[in-house]
Amino acid sequence: MVNIEEHPGDTRLDRGGGRLPGTSAYRKVVLFPTGDLSDPEMAARVRDHYVPPTAYKQPTTLVLDLTGKLLSPSGLKEWVVTLGQRIRAGMYGDARLVVATSDPAAQEMSALLARRYQIPLYLATSPAAEDVFHAVPAGDLTEADVETLEVLRTSGSVTTVSALAGAVGLQPTAANNRLVNVERKGFVLRVRRGRNEGDLFVDPRVTFMTPLVASRTPETPAMRNALREAGIRSDPYAHPPREVQGEAADRLADILRRRGKLPHTD
Repeated sequence: MVNIEEHPGDTRLDRGGGRLPGTSAYRKVVLFPTGDLSDPEMAARVRDHYVPPTAYKQPTTLVLDLTGKLLSPSGLKEWVVTLGQRIRAGMYGDARLVVATSDPAAQEMSALLARRYQIPLYLATSPAAEDVFHAVPAGDLTEADVETLEVLRTSGSVTTVSALAGAVGLQPTAANNRLVNVERKGFVLRVRRGRNEGDLFVDPRVTFMTPLVASRTPETPAMRNALREAGIRSDPYAHPPREVQGEAADRLADILRRRGKLPHTD
């Protein structure tokens, strides 16, 4: 039976004024007992048995533990290419891939396959959280993409366009293009927020997978609380009806009549 270790996060992100339910991202470490994966047909059967293309309910970083496995180039291709293509096609839902192996040759082959087939993945030396955090991205990446991912990782694994612009010394438009590029290529997760707050971009290597949509119920604004504590009960956020007199009132009434908001007078 496959052993899937789940690592739910305990860090919360504020989605601003969002009203959606909280959604947590998870890291799943997939272990399996089969040691000899040199035969590609056997590798394909093991892959489909232990990692069936079933969509996860929450955003997930899938860590494939190939430590100590006997791999051939064909067997490795069955795992990395097929699994990576399925993830990119959304067959596992919102998922990202980390290949964990201490074999330098397997890492090199995985990187070459990722580049050849444009599969976004990360390469770690083991499935341990610290090693996953330092995993190296592989795939269709430019130098700017690599720099963006490194800045994201070292700055807390969560950033916005404005924060990246300040960290790298870019104009906001250029910083936005960088983050959107790595998100579209499948290397980061994106949390949609309001225009004033800016979207959040999350590195899937984050040590504790972070809830991506933290709900926030309507709150009493801080100013209103301060006024109440001072004994002021009026609502500064209320918009009472306005009174208009004279010529302005006549013109407004005429406009409302034409729009059918007021009855016509003889």
